Amino acid sequence: MLVSVRPEDVELVEAKPQNGNNVWRASSTRKVFLGECVDFQVKLGERMLMSRRHPSLRTPIGHSIFVQLPPEKCVALKAVLTSRLLPSCKETRRPPPSRPATRASKYPVSPTGG
Repeated sequence: MLVSVRPEDVELVEAKPQNGNNVWRASSTRKVFLGECVDFQVKLGERMLMSRRHPSLRTPIGHSIFVQLPPEKCVALKAVLTSRLLPSCKETRRPPPSRPATRASKYPVSPTGG
């Protein structure tokens, strides 16, 4: 099963929250200041999560941070959809359809421009 959550709903805090629902310790691996927000990339086990937080969260890259995913913001995706979204799934992938050959223009341009 795959769980989807929007980056702005991935909560990040430096101190472990008192309510322990859906809380994990992660490591910040990247952050990009965007003015009104900061995009964080955090590593949680083998997974990378994106989070969009207020610039007041100043956790340095490489430091520990806690991730909390509110259950009401999580969406479970069906297995069929999961295999189409993730190329690492075991489903056999079809090659992309071939494109038809491009035809010559109906109005060719002469080398002299006329």
